[in-house]
Amino acid sequence: MEKLSSIKSKMIYEIIDNSQGFYACPVEPQNRSKMNIPFCIGNVKGDDALEKRFPDKALELNMWSMKGHRSVGGIQPSLYNAVKIEHVRKLATFMKNFWRCISYEQILTRIYFVIEKHTTFKVTWGWPQKVNTHSIFLK
Repeated sequence: MEKLSSIKSKMIYEIIDNSQGFYACPVEPQNRSKMNIPFCIGNVKGDDALEKRFPDKALELNMWSMKGHRSVGGIQPSLYNAVKIEHVRKLATFMKNFWRCISYEQILTRIYFVIEKHTTFKVTWGWPQKVNTHSIFLK
């Protein structure tokens, strides 16, 4: 059990620690729990919008109980003994995909800002609407 708990928690902590600050654990490595893993999303203090989107998206994949610790906030998945390794792998994959999607979204937003600022193009999210003759539409 101890070895399995270490393997499961290590999978999640590695994602947090290697996320270049996207995920941030407020607990020092030597004090981290193998069962409850608190982390913030977006930065050390957490981004409210991202921390709302994360559990909502997780719930769509039948992952629940992600609400953060009352004193730390953020997100806190629990990896108790009943949680199987395949469920932790699913969470790890979800965390990587969420990080990747948000990163792409932020990059695209910056690119669109530059396009609009330095050209006559107008970038619009959603269905095409007639804006002007030089428009870029994204679905």
